[in-house]
Amino acid sequence: MMRMIVSAAAIAGCVACKQPSESRLTAQSGSGAVGTNPASSPAAASGSTVAAADSAISSNWTIESDAAEPRCGDQPIPLAPAIVPTETPVDIKLKARPAIASCQDQPSVAATCNCLAATIASWGDDLSPKGECVATTIELDATAVLVQVKSVSADPIERVPGEATILVAKRRTGWSAVAVVATAADVKQRDAPGGSEKVTVESSKAEPIVGGTLYWIVARNDEHDHRLGKLSVTSATEGTICRISSNDASCLTPVVLAAWSYEEHCKVHTLGLFHATVTPTTVTVRVEHGKQSEPIAGTYHI
Repeated sequence: MMRMIVSAAAIAGCVACKQPSESRLTAQSGSGAVGTNPASSPAAASGSTVAAADSAISSNWTIESDAAEPRCGDQPIPLAPAIVPTETPVDIKLKARPAIASCQDQPSVAATCNCLAATIASWGDDLSPKGECVATTIELDATAVLVQVKSVSADPIERVPGEATILVAKRRTGWSAVAVVATAADVKQRDAPGGSEKVTVESSKAEPIVGGTLYWIVARNDEHDHRLGKLSVTSATEGTICRISSNDASCLTPVVLAAWSYEEHCKVHTLGLFHATVTPTTVTVRVEHGKQSEPIAGTYHI
């Protein structure tokens, strides 16, 4: 579930959905033997050449995040200039998201997704323990896809079911669940009458790293609340890095790219838009519009 963590002056607006986009790049890797005399051994030279090639593969690219486009109906929001942060820039290492231990080495993507739907209790926080696999998947490349699992509430009137987007990768002898990329939680109606929550995968990009592939997945979460008969919407867009290689399959904690909230008549209470530059080792974030109420801009180490 994504949470609102930035604020700005009130201006009118809401957000338009983007169509998912994908970039399919396959990974490259290599290895080289090292001889007993590194200065003269042809094997060592070969190993150095391969290592240099691997280094070039893993470092000669960047991913620039797409600009968020908050809207109010059909009208774009007039965006306020960015307010330069006064806080010390973020400088932290991104942690790994909890790995999914179940649903490993399955014969197909569909089998993995069905397994995930039957085991929500072991991996799905804020979701009903029963679920169903959504047939549509998002193919990142030939060895990685995003699947969606919807929870099935025992009482949909009292608990509106949520959904989770999960990375599934082809590794070893079959397809395996890796980690949850984004979650829209079940919404208890006694806490948020008329409320619902939804996740939309907006884009995905892939770039090669040594021995595998790095994926940059952008998803938006929208929470709707009709408490006291008034509409209230909280939205956030986050970018998540996942890595698949011979010895690693993991997703990291997300990076905030945008966050806003508004009520009826496009009365916006909070708004902050950010730009991220992703490299094989870091994510650098700067404020583009509005301001941050908690430190977001800075450097995140992968």
